[in-house]
Amino acid sequence: MSKMIGLFGAIVVPFDTKKPSKVDGHAAPVGGGPPGKTCRSCAHIVSLSHGGKSWRKCELMKRFWTHGLGTDIRSKDEACKFWVYK
Repeated sequence: MSKMIGLFGAIVVPFDTKKPSKVDGHAAPVGGGPPGKTCRSCAHIVSLSHGGKSWRKCELMKRFWTHGLGTDIRSKDEACKFWVYK
């Protein structure tokens, strides 16, 4: 990659604009719960929304929530060992 020179001659270091690919807001490793169950059917899943967008998070991890993708969960993930019937 070639060096990028800014307006005043300084070297510009590009920053990574990609969103994190790892979604890791689960309370335990995915797949440790009852067979055939997903996060969608768990009592701990919470859906937050703002401005027409929504995010799913695990309520057991509430103290670690951020405003980013890093603490989101996917509702189609296999249930973890803390899965509880809704």
